[in-house]
Amino acid sequence: MLLLLMPDQIPRYWDEIREGLDKALPPGMPDRNAKILSGLQIGYVQCWISYHKENKTVVDGVLITGILEDQIHQTRNLILYALWAIEGTHKAAWDEGMEALKKFAASKGCNRVIGYADSELVIGLCKATGGEARYTFCTWDV
Repeated sequence: MLLLLMPDQIPRYWDEIREGLDKALPPGMPDRNAKILSGLQIGYVQCWISYHKENKTVVDGVLITGILEDQIHQTRNLILYALWAIEGTHKAAWDEGMEALKKFAASKGCNRVIGYADSELVIGLCKATGGEARYTFCTWDV
């Protein structure tokens, strides 16, 4: 199950979100986490929790999304800005989660869901759920 956290819920989970961001993203600007926190609290970006129920609720992934406007192609995309999954994540959870993300993206006028990954787990799940993982995001410091 994929759950969208509301902006007022973010402070309650911020320590866990921040820890995941540090694992999921390459080193960034010194105030990156503060900017992400601000974006989450005003709703500019969104935080989603993936979980399933066993004897208790088990969180198996967290992601941060945002809307990216492509001015050249005049399209909007839901970008998976940061994603961290826990080993043992089930493909069924990804299938269900991707459907929820696609519905959310469509409701925001997006043409597709996009993202970058260097985690073999995430890349494998992307391919297993019908996604395309042929491209690598490249970056240079200036």
